[in-house]
Amino acid sequence: MFQVLLTSGFGVLGVILLKLFPTQFTKIDEIIRKSTVKKTVVGLPIAIIAGFLFVIGLMLAGLFVAFTFGKKITAFLKLPVINNILTFIIGFVVLVLLYLIPI
Repeated sequence: MFQVLLTSGFGVLGVILLKLFPTQFTKIDEIIRKSTVKKTVVGLPIAIIAGFLFVIGLMLAGLFVAFTFGKKITAFLKLPVINNILTFIIGFVVLVLLYLIPI
């Protein structure tokens, strides 16, 4: 039950964030496709703040990857251009189904 609520919550959060920040999703999509970003953190206070941001980033990373994955899926299937929300939902659902596969 908790897993369903957590998954649904992240899905809704992804749709809300995509609706509020479509440009940022597109930019992050481009970064994901190009290369990883390397950063150096200096100083303990900055490291603590960066740690919190890292945890938040880990939690949100799946949402950005779902959007990129949705774009890849729609391009691969040669679907007509659809809006970003549907693209995100397609990628999100496929990723959730992949997470359910036991390893």
